[in-house]
Amino acid sequence: MMRDIQADNTVLKATVIYPSTQAADGISLARLIVQGKGMSDLVESAVPRKIQLYAPVVTKENVEVYLPSAFES
Repeated sequence: MMRDIQADNTVLKATVIYPSTQAADGISLARLIVQGKGMSDLVESAVPRKIQLYAPVVTKENVEVYLPSAFES
């Protein structure tokens, strides 16, 4: 996908990179909320209701930055 963005010869012009642990982390946090538990490693003991993840948008202008971390399929 990143090679297509880099080549700029398809309709694909951008993609978003999400953390690979996003689903597992979300499930773990949801379980803590349902169980009424907190997270001892956070400053606040309550589980946050909203978490904003860093999910960069990859475009032709910045694809070179993310290519080293991509995998070929």
